[in-house]
Amino acid sequence: MNEDPVVMYLVVNKSLNLTAGKIAAQIGHCCEKLALDACYQLFGQYDKQQDKDWKEYLNTGTTKIVLAASLEQWAAIKENGSCLVIVDEGRTECPPNSETVLGFFPMRKSEAPDVIKKLRLL
Repeated sequence: MNEDPVVMYLVVNKSLNLTAGKIAAQIGHCCEKLALDACYQLFGQYDKQQDKDWKEYLNTGTTKIVLAASLEQWAAIKENGSCLVIVDEGRTECPPNSETVLGFFPMRKSEAPDVIKKLRLL
């Protein structure tokens, strides 16, 4: 077992009180966009370490860690690191332009920002 696996962190904005189905859909959007970004990087300009991490991630079980963040934690995460922000159109459960999920390109657990390490699982 790898002591320092490559994982994908997904952080849900718990202040929106989304249903499980809505959270699943928003996480799906995030994973899809991260995967498309990875495809672009693999066939266009890309960072060699991210390419290596993405390939290891795909070959070791594609572990996703879903965490919950308060509004205060949400702001700190956005300030602290490079992440993908999923913004909802507001057609169902939340107001238009609500930020629902923050997604991080796969990384080693040891490389996660401290603010991520302090969050609880959803």
